[in-house]
Amino acid sequence: MTALGRRRPLRHVTFGLGVVITLLLVATAALSLVWTPADPLAMSIAVRLQGPTGAHPFGTDHYGRDVLSRVMRCTALLSTAKVPCTFSVTRVHQRLSPPTTDA
Repeated sequence: MTALGRRRPLRHVTFGLGVVITLLLVATAALSLVWTPADPLAMSIAVRLQGPTGAHPFGTDHYGRDVLSRVMRCTALLSTAKVPCTFSVTRVHQRLSPPTTDA
């Protein structure tokens, strides 16, 4: 692969957008390991189904759990499964792809 071929993805807007989204997800996952606004499993029926407020920026679910805390913690849990899956799919794709010839 030539140097021009390696730099080509950096020119695409969708590639840049994908990188930004991925970095935001990684940052959210890393932050959730250290800090979450509330306990993601704590239930409070008194505050169930509330809309966004200062105390609960994403609101609460039907059990009164903070949705932002649950999203942050879920991002961290899914990231642990996402990385190995991405590498294994990439590896399989590399093995199944026909070799390319430089012209």
